Amino acid sequence: MAELRADEARCGFESLIPDVVAAAGFAVPCYTASASGDKTVRLWGVDDGECKRVLQGHSGEVNSVAFAPTRPGEAALLASASDDKTVRLWGVEDGERTRVLEGHSDFVISVAFAPARPGEAALLASGSKDNTVRLWGVDDGECKRVLKGHSNTVYSVAFAPARPGEAALLASASSDNTVRLWGVDDGECKRVLKGHSDTVYSVAFAPARPGEAALLASGSKDRTIRLWGVDDGECKRVLEGHSDEINSVAFAPARPGEAALLASGSDDKMVRLWGVDDGECKRVLEGHSNDVWSVNIGYVLPDQD
Repeated sequence: MAELRADEARCGFESLIPDVVAAAGFAVPCYTASASGDKTVRLWGVDDGECKRVLQGHSGEVNSVAFAPTRPGEAALLASASDDKTVRLWGVEDGERTRVLEGHSDFVISVAFAPARPGEAALLASGSKDNTVRLWGVDDGECKRVLKGHSNTVYSVAFAPARPGEAALLASASSDNTVRLWGVDDGECKRVLKGHSDTVYSVAFAPARPGEAALLASGSKDRTIRLWGVDDGECKRVLEGHSDEINSVAFAPARPGEAALLASGSDDKMVRLWGVDDGECKRVLEGHSNDVWSVNIGYVLPDQD
């Protein structure tokens, strides 16, 4: 992403500094993957911290990586998105490239796999500086749909958690200051969420909780986080506290009996933890000496003897 303006180079990665690790994803319990400005993806062992494989093939900086949901009887798969305008699919176990997905006309900034749905083919989404989102078939590598509607760069894409009886849904965040909700099956824009006054860099769905309405979070250059109702498209809360643009938002996994929690990372060098139900900042995590590009929340299971 070296050609993006400095104030546009935001999506959980630093593109203007060479050889900076861009983003990271986890495939528990074996590997973590990292995407870098050095044009490679690396697979690391979680247990020993060793680099297991270096995936080479992209001709531009790699901006995003995502592991495919685990499917019984299928090999583990990883996707990577790059400034070379492509998405690449890799076998995790052998590090071999399985497909190159071509179609975007500019940098591909974000990539995400759809949740596994019984009886449905695996699906992948990519967001690009060409202002579009593309939906790809993982098995055949074909572009199934091109989602058009944004008027500027798409920085983030995220699938909604699978809910029984509900159609698959995708969210996209853009520098046109909006979030769009798309029907995966028909490719139609279901809602345009307006409220941010500047670029939206990150979007994330809350984990599905029985009896609770679906919720979405967006983080913006306007220094705010907005919580949106997915069903009605209304802004439920505006979370304020960061003193600079917000690059990343992530929900904690749902745990019975615990209140919903959201994390945010910002150019103000802070990570903030927010209560989703009341919108209050629960903690401010200080220690970074530069911008915080990406956040995630995970729970570690205790060792079983």
